[in-house]
Amino acid sequence: MVYTQFFSENCLDLGDITLLKLSKQLNISEKRSKQIFDGVKDSCHKVFDVKKEAVSKGVDTEWKKMEKELEMRDSADNIDEIQRYCEKNIGIIRRYADHGNADAQYRLGKCYCLGFGIQRDFKEAAKWYQLSTEQGNHLAQYFLGRCYSSGEGVDKNDKEAVRLFKLAAEKGNPQAYLQLGFCYDIGFGVTQDDKEAVKWFKLAAGKDVPLAQFNLSLKFLKGEGIEKNETKAIKMLMAASNNGLAEAQYKLGKCYEEGLGVTLNKKKALKLYKLAADQGLIRAKIKLKKENCFITTAVCNHYKRPDDCYELNLLRWYRDTWLVDQDNGSSLISEYYCIAPEIVDKINDSDNSRDIYRYLEEKYIRRCISLIESKEYSFAKEHYIEMINYLKVLFS
Repeated sequence: MVYTQFFSENCLDLGDITLLKLSKQLNISEKRSKQIFDGVKDSCHKVFDVKKEAVSKGVDTEWKKMEKELEMRDSADNIDEIQRYCEKNIGIIRRYADHGNADAQYRLGKCYCLGFGIQRDFKEAAKWYQLSTEQGNHLAQYFLGRCYSSGEGVDKNDKEAVRLFKLAAEKGNPQAYLQLGFCYDIGFGVTQDDKEAVKWFKLAAGKDVPLAQFNLSLKFLKGEGIEKNETKAIKMLMAASNNGLAEAQYKLGKCYEEGLGVTLNKKKALKLYKLAADQGLIRAKIKLKKENCFITTAVCNHYKRPDDCYELNLLRWYRDTWLVDQDNGSSLISEYYCIAPEIVDKINDSDNSRDIYRYLEEKYIRRCISLIESKEYSFAKEHYIEMINYLKVLFS
């Protein structure tokens, strides 16, 4: 090969036109020409690498400041504040992600997943999680595992989800511990194994993860994968309850109500039920309102029936075992608890309360009871909704 031609093809890469002139104008050997070219090429690459490293360090330094801001918001568990910050800085996050910063790639994936500052797109989320995962980011590994477990943005793959959870767990990710506990507990992507489930729940509980504490308490109560121990179960329930987990507050309330692992204390039980109910746990709300079917109770009181009469017990059973599990059941029950006491007060204050109660009994209550007895639960729901709507209009 003629080195003059070689120089001509590469001079733009080097950015040094003098080499091209040198090769054309100076009378030097091909060997010497190659030595000059290789020397200059090596020098240019070194300069480029130094500049690239300097830029990278600059980006890393700037990103660390931004990541610190995001971590502060993460620790405060303020999703609204995180959303505002991401929306404000989405362009910066994207720029760092494009540059190859693993943390920024994870953050960009999460922005796509949640729709923070950008249109929600699970495929894009999975793409950026994948890029970050390849660089060993344990948060990206965990969330990519969630993508594979749910099939959002990728084809659902239980085993791949477990593999990614294990990668994140190896780096000490507490949420990955929890997910692996769930996987082994129900046999998701792995063979069901109570002992393995307990192992991972323990690791997550040790990191103060409320759901892990709660699930570990259930293992202690049932003796699954570990020796049954009510004392340790209560300890874990208390920890999860103190961490604000509504399910744990409800379960601990039942323990106090029944004297399971603790001294029977109905006052404490009611206090815990209220804590759970205040967070929207419908079972806790039902527990608190168990003695009150409100309108039906008022009708039964009018007819001098006891609180444990057949009609009330049947309607409570229907509410607690069927209605609560329907798609809109919880919302219907919550709405009922909000409006029913006021309706009963208005009926009692009216001059024709006796006529109203008799009409409700004959038109609605008896029909609902009949439908439930016939297991026509959906029709019973519609009939009861019709009664509530009638009363809304009557006392609007």
